[in-house]
Amino acid sequence: MGCAMAGMFSATFGGFTRDIMCQKPPRILYSTQEVYALPALAGSAACAMVLKFGHPTYVVEAISLGFWVTIQTRVLAKNRGLRLPSFPKEQLNQGPSAKSACPQHHAHEQPWVAAAAAAAAAAATA
Repeated sequence: MGCAMAGMFSATFGGFTRDIMCQKPPRILYSTQEVYALPALAGSAACAMVLKFGHPTYVVEAISLGFWVTIQTRVLAKNRGLRLPSFPKEQLNQGPSAKSACPQHHAHEQPWVAAAAAAAAAAATA
């Protein structure tokens, strides 16, 4: 599972960084956008399974299967219009902490700003 998560993170972090550098909301944080993190997770999980349960010399086959699973899952999601489930916006901003979340940056209006700030803070401490 750790290998699959590492594969998903390495596959999606480039797009996250690109979106932040271009001052756009990162697609990975919005379930209404196209699905691309789950296909990366499925492909890396398929690759890790072949390496774990198959013969140790099946490296090329494992990578090929992971690539194929990723592409096929992404194409299926794109062609069928599959999206992750989402919550209505009015339900997200309810509660006592909704207005005081980050008033100086309006994080309740643009949640990607808070996520970007958290990612930058985590990178700075690492």
